[in-house]
Amino acid sequence: KEIKLEKTKMSEGEKDYEKCTKPYINTLDHLRNAFEQTELITRTKNFITKMSQIPETSKVYHSLFEVEVKPAFIGSRLLFKEMEKLELLDEYGVKESTVQIFKHPHKTENLYFINPPEYTLSPDKYFVMSKTREVVAGYKPGKTSLSTVAKSRSYFERVYESTIKDVAKSNGVKLSQAEIKELAQIVARYTVGYGILELLLSDRRLTDIYLDSPIGQKPAYIVHSDFGQCQTNILYTEREASSLNSKLRAMSGRPFDEAHPVLDFDLPDLDTRVAAIGPPLSPDGTAFAFRLHKVTPWTLPQFIDNNFMNPLAAGLISFLIDNQSSMLVTGSRGSGKTSPCQWKASTSRGKDSKS
Repeated sequence: KEIKLEKTKMSEGEKDYEKCTKPYINTLDHLRNAFEQTELITRTKNFITKMSQIPETSKVYHSLFEVEVKPAFIGSRLLFKEMEKLELLDEYGVKESTVQIFKHPHKTENLYFINPPEYTLSPDKYFVMSKTREVVAGYKPGKTSLSTVAKSRSYFERVYESTIKDVAKSNGVKLSQAEIKELAQIVARYTVGYGILELLLSDRRLTDIYLDSPIGQKPAYIVHSDFGQCQTNILYTEREASSLNSKLRAMSGRPFDEAHPVLDFDLPDLDTRVAAIGPPLSPDGTAFAFRLHKVTPWTLPQFIDNNFMNPLAAGLISFLIDNQSSMLVTGSRGSGKTSPCQWKASTSRGKDSKS
């Protein structure tokens, strides 16, 4: 409309006006052409040209966008694009979630897709969860702090179960005891827990999890014990990263700011070590690396089976440990320094030797 209006003015105006308005019309033409090449306008044109009457704008939007229903306090986005074109390599469960490993036809690394229950609940359950979150947000747990939250997790889940039962009853929503327990676990995950990361940290087939900066623009990456490095379908958010920063500072009792841009801390409830790095060492924002510890200690036969060392080296290490000799373990990050120390600690219980 603006282009037509300006062309009319130009035809009726003087030469000076024509000289001034030509660059403006050229700019409008450039913008129009750029918009018409976008996927949104292209799909809208195809949709509208097949109809006898142009519908309301909201109806057009409903034909182009899919509604995503989830509680507001769940920030992470899950990407399930083009799943039907991928080759399924493996599928297994982690807690109440489903994990699928896919092979991408045009990528060397595999894809790690997780589908937690909180993203597929009914609207009634979402409503109950949101109301429960509002109620528990004003709850004051007395002397309980983030440093002891791992020990009191079951206590919070019981409180949430009671709250969910009251909220559902007052709003006429029928829930079974199993459904109430499931919703309580979800609310606990996003209040006193670690959110969507908690599901990844509970997958003991993973060895590492990476959240690269800038947060929110790159999906999370993991290292799978069977499939190597994989790209996940999780898009973490800055709000969740800020909440995680606060939680790590409170639990560790250590500073994490520009003067202290590195924070290393063990999450004892999840057998995981987290390393957070922020500005100025990470100019694009905070980044996280999670190393999941092996639940059971390594053994020397396992080292040999996994080609970590040969039988001669294993025998020599066993001899040195039995004689309580001092040893120095060196190597870059991820080279396996912690693994032999874990084995040594497990075989030296009751002795005075140190790792």
